[in-house]
Amino acid sequence: MKQQFKKRMKVRMMSSALLVFCLSIFLSLGETVAQNNSWKSGTPDPQSGFTTSKVPTSAHGDADFDLDQFLMDVEIEQREVIEGNFSKEEETSRLKILEVAKNRSASTLTIEDTFIQSHNILLRGINEVYPSVDFASIRDEYIDQFQQ
Repeated sequence: MKQQFKKRMKVRMMSSALLVFCLSIFLSLGETVAQNNSWKSGTPDPQSGFTTSKVPTSAHGDADFDLDQFLMDVEIEQREVIEGNFSKEEETSRLKILEVAKNRSASTLTIEDTFIQSHNILLRGINEVYPSVDFASIRDEYIDQFQQ
């Protein structure tokens, strides 16, 4: 009798352990799938550049950001800098940051990020060649100008 009881207990314990193990795997997989679905719903749609969330924003983080308009504004600013009455050092610094911003704009999230990255790329070279130019104020000026 004790032998049968031990066998039944072993079988019940093994089946219970197996059941708990299967449930834990099922729950963890369900949680992983749910988390992946929530991440997937927030990723940009590669064809449109918009996210699938309820509030559409562009890939650049601003709802009203227009890359083509930004590039056109940068070209206009470059012409204004060339025609303006800046010192040679400041003119060169401004043209360089605008050119790098134009190149970086497609891969950054916002206009501010574009100019911050451009500033960081050029900072050492500008400070070595033109130490009298306040490069940070040029960056801030362009951030304010282009975000309006």
